Amino acid sequence: MVGFQQSRSQRRVWRNNIDNLRVETGVPVYTVQRLNLFNMHRRLRGLEGRHGAQSPQGYRFGLVGTCTETVELRYFLGSKLVGLAITDIGMTALSAVYTYYDPRLGRRSLGTFSILLQLHLARKYGYRYLYLGFHVEGCPPTAYKAGIADHERLVDGRWLSFARCKQAVFGERCPPERSQA
Repeated sequence: MVGFQQSRSQRRVWRNNIDNLRVETGVPVYTVQRLNLFNMHRRLRGLEGRHGAQSPQGYRFGLVGTCTETVELRYFLGSKLVGLAITDIGMTALSAVYTYYDPRLGRRSLGTFSILLQLHLARKYGYRYLYLGFHVEGCPPTAYKAGIADHERLVDGRWLSFARCKQAVFGERCPPERSQA
């Protein structure tokens, strides 16, 4: 996280959202509105799988019930709830548990905005890391995680920077450093 700098497209996502969305924080709660947004997100992004829509009990169990300190970042466009990011708070890191949003607002790139906001909050409050969860190569729903420069991956029990990790895992020559102009 120390060396992270936003790319040009990430700066554009940040600017397009930070002044136009109202962001609230609070403890995770269950509401029918949240469940409907969660299920719409999964349905329209093809993430439902064979299990179908999430039940109220499943939502409460997976996103509200927690064994650690957790915060819900809520995104509003006007008075309408358009996205949430469930974030666990650890001693040295924040952990991006799950983010969901109205996929009809794709141009806003709310998934990327959520990561940028969580990075901003981690820096603001002195956390060393933001854990993004698993990135599965070739899995479209997790592809955005690879777009975060200066991230680390756990390979054979060691944390490696993305460039070193890519070389270790795929045997590829590391790409040249990008200019952050």
